[in-house]
Amino acid sequence: EASEMILVDDNFATVVAAIEEGKSIFANIMNFLRFQLTTSIATLTMVAAATLFGLPLPMNPIQILWINIIMDGPPAQSLGLEPLDPDIMTSSGDQRRQSIFSRRMLAAVLSTAAVMVIGTLGCFYYELSTIHPPVPGEVMPTFDEEPFDADSDYTNLQQRRASSLAFTTFVFFQLFNAANCRSWNKSVFQMSLTSNRFFALSIVGSLLMQLGALYFPLFQYLFDTVPLNFGELLYSTLVASSVLVLDEVRKYFFVRTRRRRVTASTLPIAHHHR
Repeated sequence: EASEMILVDDNFATVVAAIEEGKSIFANIMNFLRFQLTTSIATLTMVAAATLFGLPLPMNPIQILWINIIMDGPPAQSLGLEPLDPDIMTSSGDQRRQSIFSRRMLAAVLSTAAVMVIGTLGCFYYELSTIHPPVPGEVMPTFDEEPFDADSDYTNLQQRRASSLAFTTFVFFQLFNAANCRSWNKSVFQMSLTSNRFFALSIVGSLLMQLGALYFPLFQYLFDTVPLNFGELLYSTLVASSVLVLDEVRKYFFVRTRRRRVTASTLPIAHHHR
């Protein structure tokens, strides 16, 4: 039979290093796809659900474009630069028969996307539900300190606030999910930010750009946003962190199940040696 691999160097250490590198590249591709698929499915589902039920869209087209190009670009690319995991040989299994779109991969993508959709739409429609008619004849200032009629512009301002909250929450979802996607089985708290500096820079840069979209007048005009107060930012962060909690639970049970299988498979061997 023809060999599946041509050896230029038959040194065993070289072969092991090459296999490790191949497994690492495959894992990074999986992490990249998982992140991108989650974002795409969540965005499409959110827009489709709002349209299907005749509800206001939580984000406008320029905000969605901002998420797909600016927010997803650097973090997604940085996932492909994750360094070699020392445990890659024992943690990834036999990848020759492993499908990229496996059942566990699709389950992780769909469950994370569902949390993003529910969290973002929940923030948006809850904020809309708190809109109350102002006192008749009341005149309220805008952020450019120009007065406006409360009967019409107050509601518009609150709708923009709800959209800004949903926009920010969805972006924060992406940042937390990017941290999740650095590894399939390792906790976020076990991974150092300094091991992938491009990832750390992309997260900080994306966060600063999102804050700029909220607080810089030019960006406010372009994205139709309004500034959020500290409480709203904290609320948005707590909602978005739910994907981190979800994936930490998944990783815990995944590692626990794998250890049980390894232990079960070694017991017959140990009994045979006795």
